[in-house]
Amino acid sequence: MNENITLSFRGMTQSQYRLSIFFIVFSIFFIPTIFMTIVISYQLNKIPRSMVIIIMGISAIIVFFMVSFLFKKLLASNFKIRFEDKQAAISSKKINSVVLYENIEKLEIRNNTDYSYLLFLEKDGRKTKIFVGMANLGMKTSIILTPADQLDPFFGKPDFEKKTYFKKSMEYILYTAFS
Repeated sequence: MNENITLSFRGMTQSQYRLSIFFIVFSIFFIPTIFMTIVISYQLNKIPRSMVIIIMGISAIIVFFMVSFLFKKLLASNFKIRFEDKQAAISSKKINSVVLYENIEKLEIRNNTDYSYLLFLEKDGRKTKIFVGMANLGMKTSIILTPADQLDPFFGKPDFEKKTYFKKSMEYILYTAFS
């Protein structure tokens, strides 16, 4: 096999993903806290219910775009994974590693969703997980592989078994090593 495939996408490492979850939870409490502080400090307890709903709705939309911009521009990194004959080279500003195919126990890809990720699980227990969906939140779809059989030449028989299935409208592509 002479052909190499390079996948390029924006993604997050485990620590960046945890930080993004923190920002989501923080933003859920931040806007209502600011709103209630303004209402209490200026004694605006006669605001009609419809006005409260409109203010909170507009605030939620603004926060969603701010959080998605934060994820896309500040937390996410450009990843390149180059699949070669015997190895996959993963490179970004956070990760530079090489995974040998003979050491891979499982390669799991959750494709085409806001929860897309790539997981390399090695036989020695090392994990390399790249979150793609959260890095592209609200901007575009999070397709890692198009077409879904793009990696079959590297992870085909006799070394790996491929399993593709849909669960809750999410496409899973699973390459498992034969023992």
